Amino acid sequence: MAQYNAAFPSVDATTIANLQTAGTETATVTNSYVSNTKTSDTNSLVSNLNAAEAISQQAKVYAYTLGTNASLSTIAKDLTDANNAINTGASGTYTRQSEINEWQAQNKMDTLFFLQVLFLALTLTVVLVYLRQTGILPNSVMWMLLGFMVLILAGILWNRTSYTNVSRDPRYWNRRYIGLTDSGLSAKVQCSNS
Repeated sequence: MAQYNAAFPSVDATTIANLQTAGTETATVTNSYVSNTKTSDTNSLVSNLNAAEAISQQAKVYAYTLGTNASLSTIAKDLTDANNAINTGASGTYTRQSEINEWQAQNKMDTLFFLQVLFLALTLTVVLVYLRQTGILPNSVMWMLLGFMVLILAGILWNRTSYTNVSRDPRYWNRRYIGLTDSGLSAKVQCSNS
């Protein structure tokens, strides 16, 4: 008891009595406690190692996924930048192509207008020739009406051709080209008026 008095100076007598009887267990019980403790520690160590390995694998997969996502994001950004550069540079080309398409479509419509008028004139010519053959229409009236139709056709053809070649804006179909001499803003017109 003297050994406990030195170690625990403030311990009372009942606590000392309990401590003396606590060490009286047999060696087999002690060995079973030690064995159970070693087994549980080993099992705990193995399960902790397995959990750590699983976490490590998850961390590797997560890191790989982050790296892949970063690479894909960079590739997508590069492709987007390249497409934007192409679209920005091609914007003028697209605009000009639409202007060319508009010019061609309107030119075709203008040509179709003249061909429709020509078809009407030829149909009227056939009717006039039939009326002359049956004797309903005199020969001189038929030639006078045909001459008038030819004059109208020539006028329409000349108007369309000269307007397209001289007055129409070469870039925009629906605009008329007005030179400075037409508008009265040229230096020659101002000098000659003074």
